[in-house]
Amino acid sequence: LSTSSAADFLRHFDRRMAAYSQLERDVYALLNRFEAASSVEVRGEQGDSRERTVEVDWMLELRSLAATGPSERRSATLKAALSRRGRAWQITALEPADFFAPPRGR
Repeated sequence: LSTSSAADFLRHFDRRMAAYSQLERDVYALLNRFEAASSVEVRGEQGDSRERTVEVDWMLELRSLAATGPSERRSATLKAALSRRGRAWQITALEPADFFAPPRGR
């Protein structure tokens, strides 16, 4: 997200994921209006060499691309399911998926 490339961010997600189309709309809308900086801290993980679940604390700081636009800081604990696809891992589920939605009413 900090590179402002929605495509780079989304390539880590499985397009067959149930909420993928909404996530894609949200991330593009977010990065069209805001500059994003984030930090992620892993709280826990479990699984094997093919399937894993992780829980992370994610902090997201948003600054409007408009000179006088709003800023927002949000944080949440996210849970993700990952599957190995060849050499790479892909996120196959994410909760809450709306964490990356642009701020409402702004």
